[in-house]
Amino acid sequence: MDESCSSRPVREYSCLICRQRKVKCDRLDPCSNCVKAEAECSFIAPVRGKRKSKKPTHEGLHAKLRRYERMLEKHGERLQVPSDAASSDADTPSEPCVETPQDLPRGPTSLTVNVSALPNNSLWSSIGAQYTHPDQYDLDSPVEEMETSQETEETLLEWLEGGPRRGPRSTSLRQFYPDSATFSQLRTIYTTQVDPMMKMLHLPSLFATLTPAVESPGSAGRSIEAAIFCFCLATMSTMSENQFSQVYGQTKDSRIYKQRRLARQSLTNARFMENPDLLTFQALCLYLLGIKGAQSYSTYHILCGTVLRLMMKAGLNKDGTSVGLPPFETELRRRLWWHIVQLDFRTSDLLGIKPSADLFGGDVKSPLNIEDEDIWPGMTESPVERNGITSLVLFLVRCDIMDFLKSVAGSKVSETGWEALSNADVPIAGKDQKIAKLEDLLESKYLRYCDPCETLHVFASVVIRSVICRMKVLAHNPKYFAQNNTQLAEADRDIVFTNASKLLEYAALIRNNPDFHKFMWRTSATYMWDTILYALIAARHRKAGPEIERLWHCIGVLISHYPDAFSKSAAAVHAALSKWIPEVWDEYSQAAQAQGLPRPSPPDYIAEMREIRAATMITTRESASQDHPRENNVEMSTALVKPIPEITYEFSDLDTFAADVNEWLQWEQLLAREDPFGNSFSQI
Repeated sequence: MDESCSSRPVREYSCLICRQRKVKCDRLDPCSNCVKAEAECSFIAPVRGKRKSKKPTHEGLHAKLRRYERMLEKHGERLQVPSDAASSDADTPSEPCVETPQDLPRGPTSLTVNVSALPNNSLWSSIGAQYTHPDQYDLDSPVEEMETSQETEETLLEWLEGGPRRGPRSTSLRQFYPDSATFSQLRTIYTTQVDPMMKMLHLPSLFATLTPAVESPGSAGRSIEAAIFCFCLATMSTMSENQFSQVYGQTKDSRIYKQRRLARQSLTNARFMENPDLLTFQALCLYLLGIKGAQSYSTYHILCGTVLRLMMKAGLNKDGTSVGLPPFETELRRRLWWHIVQLDFRTSDLLGIKPSADLFGGDVKSPLNIEDEDIWPGMTESPVERNGITSLVLFLVRCDIMDFLKSVAGSKVSETGWEALSNADVPIAGKDQKIAKLEDLLESKYLRYCDPCETLHVFASVVIRSVICRMKVLAHNPKYFAQNNTQLAEADRDIVFTNASKLLEYAALIRNNPDFHKFMWRTSATYMWDTILYALIAARHRKAGPEIERLWHCIGVLISHYPDAFSKSAAAVHAALSKWIPEVWDEYSQAAQAQGLPRPSPPDYIAEMREIRAATMITTRESASQDHPRENNVEMSTALVKPIPEITYEFSDLDTFAADVNEWLQWEQLLAREDPFGNSFSQI
């Protein structure tokens, strides 16, 4: 070793450059590596890196509550522990009891649920009365202007995930309350056109709770406020443009978006995800009614499932009689539970997915066949059920239909749904027998008591008979024979034709009766197009006669109510029907001539369909020639990325269509795309 190396001091650690380069350092000052590289050699003591923090020990719920109690006491809050809980062990969950404060004006007909009557839930513990009810939260934040822009599904789901639990402070909605005159008009509209269709509420007690709060904005609890805004939204969503203009003096679209935001904020203020009561559940059901049709059925299904599981968390899947609740609260719980069950069941069926097992896991009985005046808060004896038609008739019919579909599915409860009627695995004879039993049941319970002078009675009878006809059509569905690769038998074709024709007659009756116009918000045209298809398939091989003439008359009446449906911009469903209807008419005309009858003159709608279809075909060919130029060097990738216009989809002729399962699937997808809630009338 030379003298220069021996004269340099030796360090206890490597130099900075060697450490960075991760090479061996001789620890001389300067080191050999730095001398060779002619770099500045600096010795900086290394710093030990931070150790990874150990995973914290899991803190249980009761440990968190005790820590929060100590924090509150540290800041001067004194927590009063109930005397009956003083002797209990600290780790034993206390009985949850949430009561409404006496200083909040609720009136004698409060709908707040006493959670102590529900099954024991270890998620709740007594942390002081001032923190147990969301109605006591102060709304001291400034009022924010509610935007009128349409909310997207993303914002709605983000609100559902984060807003109700972790959102900003509650926003005061005092200035957005409806005035007493407007609220009175909404009450009348809801009572006459919404309540008979969706009997999920007890109107006398609900209005006794909401009306004082509307007259004194900001004085009521958050649950009442949520019910007010959701009630307004639900009623507004069912109003016609003429009704809306008379009540609000503006168009429906300009106001409905803002009302959805108000209803959503009121639910956020009520903290419905944390501690819902019966009134909050009523507000949630009204909110679901108000946004129906504004969201995709996938999003709507998620919202229905959320409300369903919130009800299960609160114990509404247990009948009130089994947990010792009074008759009034028991009946309200039954109506709410069965309403959300029916809603979730229908959305599952429309999505083509199996219904949740939660729908059939409870022991909740069907609501009693009574009027609202038969029950009231504070009653001690169960009401006597009435015989005949009441305001709950359509609600109870839906319960009977769910029981029927469950019986068709048999032991496979998860297969329950309308699709079970068209399932090839279920024998047709067995389905016919069950339908006959249901028809006898509905006849004895409701139809025999129908009063032709009562609008609801007549409407209910038409709907019930329509449902029976629909069931018979689905039981003998041509799709069933396509699944089995067999031809539609003559007897089955007669059943399909007879019941499909009746369905169209009932649909024409409803649309031609002015007394039923107030219920039209609950109906849809999509089931009608599906029924026309069944009637056309069954009518192709029938002789000309009065029955066929009535069918063409009904089709003309129904099409006249939708003059724009078969225009040049028609959806694929109407484009397909505009092809099939003239084809079947030509066959009917030829059959009449073959029987020696005069050649029938085609209705005006047949000629219009032919003209529109001819113009559409020309437009389609022109657009196709523009999309595919004559040059042969067009890349395949360019052709693949171009969207295919929906109107270019061409179905086969009816005979080929009826025998092809894939064609049936295409048709069902087009129906669902046109109107996700289109089967609401046929399925009530």
